[in-house]
This record gives sequence, C-alpha cells and structure tokens, in this order.
Amino acid sequence: MNRVGIIGTGDIAHKVYLPLLADHPEVEIVALASRTRSKAEALARHYRLKALIGTVDEVLRVRPDVIFIHASTSSHFELVQACLESGIHVYVDKPLSMDLEHTHRLEQQAKAAGLLLAVGFNRRFAPMIRAAVLAVPNPTIAISEKHRMSRLRSSPIETVYNDLIHAIDLACWAGSIPPDAIVQGSGIVDGNKLRSMTALVSALGYHAQVAMTREAGNDTERFFLAGSNTSATVFDLDSVVVQQDGVTTQRRFGGWDNVLLRRGFVGIVNHVLESLTSPGECHVSATAVLQTHRVAAQIARIVTGR
Repeated sequence: MNRVGIIGTGDIAHKVYLPLLADHPEVEIVALASRTRSKAEALARHYRLKALIGTVDEVLRVRPDVIFIHASTSSHFELVQACLESGIHVYVDKPLSMDLEHTHRLEQQAKAAGLLLAVGFNRRFAPMIRAAVLAVPNPTIAISEKHRMSRLRSSPIETVYNDLIHAIDLACWAGSIPPDAIVQGSGIVDGNKLRSMTALVSALGYHAQVAMTREAGNDTERFFLAGSNTSATVFDLDSVVVQQDGVTTQRRFGGWDNVLLRRGFVGIVNHVLESLTSPGECHVSATAVLQTHRVAAQIARIVTGR
C-alpha cells in the first residue's frame, strides 16, 4: 500500500488526481494540504478519506511515501525542495518550473537523494500516443500540435509553459533531441497574449515541429510521426492512423472509454506508483523530461525576444 499526501486541491486535483487516487487499490491518501482548509475538508468528506487536513509542514510530518503537488507553478520550487529535503518522493504537475536553473537544481537534488521526482506529462501515457510511438520507434520527423479556441489570460511565457509544453514534450519524447539541438521559431503576440506559435527543433537525423494557436475553430490536437516507411497520426488523443508500406490501419476509442484513460492520467499515475522503488526507471522523472524544459526555455526566449 502506497501512502500518499496531496498538496493543493485545485481544479486538476479535484477532476483528475483525487478520483484516481481515492479509488486506487494500492493507495491510501493520508494527508491533504490546501490554502483553503474548508475546501480540503469538503473533498475529504466527498471521497470518504480518513486523512489529515493540515498545512504543508503537517503533511510532511506524516511522512507519506509520495506527495502529489497540484499547486501553482510559482510555488513548485519551494514545495518540491521541501519534500525532497524531507526524504519524500514527489509527483508534481508540469512544468517543474518556468526557471530552467530551478529545474536543474531540483533534478540534481532528487538524483543525489535517490528520490523520485516525477513531472506530470500525462500525454506520454495516452494509449493512442503510445501506439503511434510503438509504430514509429525511430522517427525522422514529428509534428506536434495543440490548438484551442480561446486565448489564455496568462502571459506569453506562461502560455508556452502551461499549454504549448505538451506539444513540446511529445516531440522531445518521441525522437532523439540532444541538449545542443537547434531551436528556431516565431510567435504572434498581441496585447501581451500569445495568439500563436510555431517552432522547429532540429537535430541530426530528426526534426520536430511544434505549433499552437489560441484562435482555432475548435479545441484540437494532432501528433504525427514518420520514419522507415511508416507514419502514424493521432487525432485528439482519441484515434490513431498508422500507414506502413501503403497499408492503412486505424484504431479509436469507444464512446464509453474513460477520458482519464484516454488522456494518459491513469497510465501516468500507475507508472509513478510503480517507479517509487526504482526512480531511475521512471519515464517522467525530472531527468527524463529535462530536455522538454530546455526546449521550452528556448521557445520562451523566442517569444519574448530576450
């Protein structure tokens, strides 16, 4: 049984992680911390949790096996650092930090302590994405897109790290992108809001294009891979079309399939829990997603012109 603490009870905790963890046969939620105590108490009643409701320090004193952090990105550095200093494994929403130096420091701290620091790039575990990567294990090109109908209220940098970073991560994960990869791109910024962004990440034998707009006709995502006479295209995480030597096959979810499964949340939670005994093998450890943060930092500089 894995003893789990949760820090932060915002939207994603309520809609995704509390339902999954409260219902997981190998999990006992032992502590909750929230800026609004009444909200944490209400969630504990809703999920019938016999958990401590307290401050971050009180959660740390309970010494869970792992703490799930669902707080604001600006608070990640201090919260993750406190957990690691207490010798506790951590799962934190993406991004780990919008400061690349902070990302490096936390990654090194976790590695030195032999602790798992996992970052919530759930799309790596979306079944249709994994089917595409399995079909094209050595791609020479990737096109990763994530489009939405409305503009975020956040700044251009925040939009890169909170929205575009999903497309960046899939492009980095699917192919081999070294630390010295060339990143070029251009964004359209209007009134300190990022309307659209395209970027090309180039490495020897592999090119990846990432793109987003906040002015699409509908919320949509597309992920394309090609190499060795095989291509795979994932549409909205719901279906995948694989073409190999002129033969096309298609797979799609049924209407009743769980949305948390489709989007990779079920897979990532199970994988993280399984990785507590072997942090170095986690596919979303801070080390495994370091390149994603490096590329995001370069795209953020392009957007801001700094």
